Amino acid sequence: DDSRPLKEAIQLIIVLQPGKYADFHELFIEKSRKYYEMLQNDWKTQFIAQYISIVGRVMNEEIDLLEEYLDRSSSGQQKTIFYEEFICKPIEKIAKGFLGIMRATDGKHSRPRKQIEILIHFFKLIAECPANLNLNMLYETMKKYLEENGRKMKTCEELITLYDNYTTWLPKQSQREFYAALHTSFETLCQRPNIADEMAEYCNHVLSRNLNKWSDDEFDSFCSRATRLVKFLPNKDEYMVATEELLAKRLLHRKSRCIYAEKLIISTLKLEFGSQYTSKLEGMLNDSQTEPLMLGKHSVLLLNQGYWPMLYTRSCFGQPILSLQLQHCVDSWVDTYRKSQNSRRLTWNYTLGQVEIRAAYPQKKYTLIVSPIQTTILQLFNQKESYSFSEIKEALWPNGKADDKSLQRFLATLTRKKWKVLLTSQSNDYI
Repeated sequence: DDSRPLKEAIQLIIVLQPGKYADFHELFIEKSRKYYEMLQNDWKTQFIAQYISIVGRVMNEEIDLLEEYLDRSSSGQQKTIFYEEFICKPIEKIAKGFLGIMRATDGKHSRPRKQIEILIHFFKLIAECPANLNLNMLYETMKKYLEENGRKMKTCEELITLYDNYTTWLPKQSQREFYAALHTSFETLCQRPNIADEMAEYCNHVLSRNLNKWSDDEFDSFCSRATRLVKFLPNKDEYMVATEELLAKRLLHRKSRCIYAEKLIISTLKLEFGSQYTSKLEGMLNDSQTEPLMLGKHSVLLLNQGYWPMLYTRSCFGQPILSLQLQHCVDSWVDTYRKSQNSRRLTWNYTLGQVEIRAAYPQKKYTLIVSPIQTTILQLFNQKESYSFSEIKEALWPNGKADDKSLQRFLATLTRKKWKVLLTSQSNDYI
């Protein structure tokens, strides 16, 4: 083994005659540059995948040889020369091949897994590049590709998948500029219209399903994934407003099938943006888990109006006039409540809640579970057989400030084909 005597001799020169070693090192660098130029000319006809593989292998071999024969201090400058010759000089070819590899990882290529392996290998190779070299063309290529590919994606889930892929493929010790290009491109993509609502709807779509079969790890992965792009939104308050409304609907309409997942989503957002950002979400979740207050025959869920967006919105409309029977039930509950505690001001939301009524039809009797407003609508038909939409609205909101959207929704439920509790006239707007 001739490496040990040579290395010892060079170390003696460094100690006894450092000037001589500087001359030797300068000549060695010059010879190495010419050798790398010759190799680069031989490899320039290779496809990008083969070129990256060869460059990575040869770089490792060169570093091993330097540490075996020369002093460790020589490896830094040698690596710089290596990257200048094999990456910086053919940067246009490298960038073009880099773009081709990224395009081949989108699933449309016949061998996307192989292309992903090549891309990961390329990122690892560039991660070893000295920081003083100019690789801006590679960073710009990645940024432009992500923006171009992201604009073609129609759903929020596709964007999240794209971001997840590149954060997985980029090594942790990768160049900061790659991460900067990744973040800048997604900041641009998250400026498209309605992206905040899309993110909130994506989360709502999954949380509204039956997720009881998911493991804790799967819940953790989903919660981290669902909120991954929120940090890139230019106006995060829009996302929170949409999230609050959808969470309120899931909780009040009992469509949230897993409270554990709701808590994980809130804790993920809280960790990222602070407790003030998620205070209303936590308040709604705590309110929904309290037991309804049972007084007499009726139970009422008491909610804090400051937390629930739909309760605040309802204050903009006038309270509907309930039927006499239903209003008697409300008054009876309030009287009992005031006798025990009167510290809270009560504002009723009649669009929520459930009422059980018995409907006697000619052929059969039915028990219907409807809302308080639907109960009042149905009891109007005890007085006459048909009403127009405007007449129903006038009966419920005689003083104006009617909630047209809620009324239309409740009527649509009562008249849809599946149940047909009420019949609609084809010739006019009578029910």
